[in-house]
Amino acid sequence: MDHVRKVGVRPELYKDDAHKVELQSRNGVWQFDEVVRLIDRSDGELRLTRRKILRLHRFAIQDIYQCAGRFREWPVAIRGSLHKPPEARYIKGLVAEMCATANREMDWSPSKTAAFLLWRLNWIHPFGGGNGRTSRALGYYALCVRYGLRFPGRFTIAEQIDRDRRRYQDALEDADAAWREHSLDVSLMESLIEDLLERQLAYLDETPLDPL
Repeated sequence: MDHVRKVGVRPELYKDDAHKVELQSRNGVWQFDEVVRLIDRSDGELRLTRRKILRLHRFAIQDIYQCAGRFREWPVAIRGSLHKPPEARYIKGLVAEMCATANREMDWSPSKTAAFLLWRLNWIHPFGGGNGRTSRALGYYALCVRYGLRFPGRFTIAEQIDRDRRRYQDALEDADAAWREHSLDVSLMESLIEDLLERQLAYLDETPLDPL
């Protein structure tokens, strides 16, 4: 589920709510495995592309919605938010620009890069469903690549956000407000990511950090 409810076109493939939960659980494992694969093959370089993002999205909503792995071609509205997502015709260009910015800004901290991607993908809202799950996977991938580590810990950042969305939603809204004033400010999201990472590492097994 994304940070707020949406209206749009996303035909469901699941039979009922129980089936949807089952598929979400399976897809969460598939998507996390794909994130790990991308991290391990990164050689420390982010190299984000639209293709990688579409692949992460496909894993997120496979067999749940028909739009898995495809950008939306219809308008959406986010209920309870002042933000109006861009028209579908701008999505490919905006996603490409987002990837180029994240790849280029080597002076950004790992948490700022992750925060930017978490916010910006949600801002673009390029999918008919699964925007939140895809953005969280993307942010975690960027965080690990920029730190040069695949972080251990049983209580991952994405799991923590799913259990308590208030700070996450506030951070998205704060960045949206800054952007409306023509400013890029993802500091609240950056602070949240750093706190969640610290908490994830507090749940360590005996396994040491895995270097890339």
